[in-house]
Amino acid sequence: MSARLNEVLVSDAFHSYLKSSLYQAEAQRLLDTDLLSSAEADLMIAGPALCLYFAALRCTTSPPSVPLPRTGKSFPGVDLTPDNCPVPFISFLQVWSRNVPEIQRLSPEHQHDLARIICGLEPAASPLHPQISRIAAELRAVAIEISQRRTFQDRYASDLQAAIDGGGAAGPGDLPRERAGRPRVLASFVPPPEYEPSPSPSPSRSPNSTAFPLPPTSPSHSTFLQPPMSPKSSSYPSVSRSRTPSPASPAASDRFDRSPPSFASESPAIQLIRETLYASLADVLVSHRYVQRLLQRDPPRAYFASVA
Repeated sequence: MSARLNEVLVSDAFHSYLKSSLYQAEAQRLLDTDLLSSAEADLMIAGPALCLYFAALRCTTSPPSVPLPRTGKSFPGVDLTPDNCPVPFISFLQVWSRNVPEIQRLSPEHQHDLARIICGLEPAASPLHPQISRIAAELRAVAIEISQRRTFQDRYASDLQAAIDGGGAAGPGDLPRERAGRPRVLASFVPPPEYEPSPSPSPSRSPNSTAFPLPPTSPSHSTFLQPPMSPKSSSYPSVSRSRTPSPASPAASDRFDRSPPSFASESPAIQLIRETLYASLADVLVSHRYVQRLLQRDPPRAYFASVA
């Protein structure tokens, strides 16, 4: 078995192909400058999926492989295969390899329809080839996985900018945008923020502390993704079990006054947000069988794929 290629080398090759794929997609009117310069969420999926699509059209080997760009004259040509593919990318390569023969067997009209569906456009041919929707869904599912990688998110803006700067030609004899003297359009895509769990303090236990747990000042990592608790199922301990009401002490009232406010679960705005989110996630699960299968073996990844 061949030695595994360096993950950075393969990532660099992918972004090199991604830039040319975005440029080619703009030349074929699959994407336009306004979309490339926007920050639409679907652009993070359409770009990598188009890269996989164009790589399948260019593939000339059996079994399918991807020739990596040469970084120098002394660097020998290397093909990316299942034997030397870095472990984090093997599943991507397997899905792509499985679809290469089917993509190449499509007629040119149906191949173009596949690219249009990947970009969220209506197919031009009628009737639609029965396999196109499935192939597009599998390529987009791989693209969703790729788009969740932080290394991809950090570099995607430069890929879009390279396609914008090199594209925009009206015809084969036209000049690129910058050389033609037209104003430069900047990509507005920015990587999503990184979320790191804040360290939770562990105060020393006081000898006079009670056995009842105090209300948490912030949601823990394990309960953050759970739905809000209803007032009836609150885990806060009751202040008094006596039927006779007793006046609260100044210290106790001061402590509760300073406790952080919580959103009421019956708030109409919260209910609307929750119902919209759950309905959207359900639509993704129903329309993407890949996510359904992923939900059975890797729920966290299926959740992030559904949100993306």
